Amino acid sequence: MKKHIRHFNLIEIVLTVAVISFGIAIILGMLPKGLRAARNTATVSYVSEIMEQMGTYLQRASSVTLPGNCPSLTANQKDNIQNSYVGLIGNDGGDFEATGMTGIFRFTPQSGVYVISVGNTEDIDGDHKTNVVFSGLLKVWAEDTHVNHMGLNNHNNGGHAAAGDCECSAAQGDFSVKSNINIRTVHMELSYPLSAEEDARSKTYYSFDIN
Repeated sequence: MKKHIRHFNLIEIVLTVAVISFGIAIILGMLPKGLRAARNTATVSYVSEIMEQMGTYLQRASSVTLPGNCPSLTANQKDNIQNSYVGLIGNDGGDFEATGMTGIFRFTPQSGVYVISVGNTEDIDGDHKTNVVFSGLLKVWAEDTHVNHMGLNNHNNGGHAAAGDCECSAAQGDFSVKSNINIRTVHMELSYPLSAEEDARSKTYYSFDIN
């Protein structure tokens, strides 16, 4: 009995190639979106890390003076930052002072202003190239608020001592208003990247209280 071997005809081959090409085109089209999403996730994570580092730094650095309002920059100061942030990678100087944190510099002409410039430098065929991984402008300021609160007076009623916790029932007269309690709220505004115009940058805000 003679066997019949069926071969693909030209139309079937063309349709198969078209389907495969369509699938490849979809996959290639999704790659840039995936890469952008990965970069955005890494940026958000890095921004959170910067905010945490600065919060810890400001709480420990008692000598740092913060303005009472969001710092404003002159046109010349903005140009200075724009022209200098790339050069901060690998060195510091001029109007910028190292804080001890990697890539974070204090802009000395204006209190409460910090420049973040993180990247690397490399020599390729004799050309010196600087790669900026992240750049941003951080503004920090503080507000002092005086508040009143109810506090328990010192007394020894029924064996109660003011220092420490107890389970006794304090009378209404054992409480009074404690005034002049100072609470300092530190605000931070981070705009990035510095390669973009100020109005086009992404912004992140963070604040915390220091008693």
